Amino acid sequence: MIFSDTATIKRQGFEGFIPIRELKRDVSVIPNETGVYLVLNMKLGKPEFIRKGTGGFFKNKDPNVPIAILEENWVEDSPVIYIGKAGGNSNNATLRSRINQYVRFGQGYQVGHRGGRYIWQLKDANDLKVCWRVIKNIEPEEKEFELLTLFRQQFGKLPFANLKLPNSGKRNPKETYENEWSDNLPKLRPMNRNNSVNAINNFIQQELKRRNFSYVSAVEAAKWLNREGLLKDSESRPGKPLRDLLRAGKIDGQKQQSNRRWYIYRIK
Repeated sequence: MIFSDTATIKRQGFEGFIPIRELKRDVSVIPNETGVYLVLNMKLGKPEFIRKGTGGFFKNKDPNVPIAILEENWVEDSPVIYIGKAGGNSNNATLRSRINQYVRFGQGYQVGHRGGRYIWQLKDANDLKVCWRVIKNIEPEEKEFELLTLFRQQFGKLPFANLKLPNSGKRNPKETYENEWSDNLPKLRPMNRNNSVNAINNFIQQELKRRNFSYVSAVEAAKWLNREGLLKDSESRPGKPLRDLLRAGKIDGQKQQSNRRWYIYRIK
């Protein structure tokens, strides 16, 4: 599943895409079924963070964190900022009740939905959209875990407001998923042996293998290269040096999606 493209998300069976400001007034459109849901930021670029958000103080715990933490957790190139689940064999929640609880937490009520609380420190939190998919044949927690793992494989980290993987004894967090949630992998470019980029190509492919990722966004790969000292990034235009190599066709496993964002796939 490609998390950078809402059209692909819709093709995977997600419905709704309702702004939070509307859900604050009425959640009856959300089904009373178990499933998984996503919170989406449809605006491009990094959002404006606020020091004191609107989240409730459940059990007197302050939901707010320093802006530096929010900035560190932000994920570029993806509209998905939170992945959640509702219900299961040991939980009577439904998508409607769980999302309603989430929205009420964001209105300052002391209700139990601290998970995903970082979104309430976005200045434009009311403009975020929520979509969902009904899940009946397996545990929603398993689908949530699967989606989070795929997201981490794609971007190198969890979504902005997901602080950890859920406890799941049935999955290995480093497992690569090839199933209904995964897009068919594209035909990849052959290994490039140009000496000027050989070290960069080798390092990216080795990192993908070491992290057991199927692919990585160009933005995240640029951070890897900068930290390793292989390709100094641009302070004014982050990711540009690597994008220049991608546009020149010099990176192994490269692919540009329909939204013009670049990804690098593991081919070793």
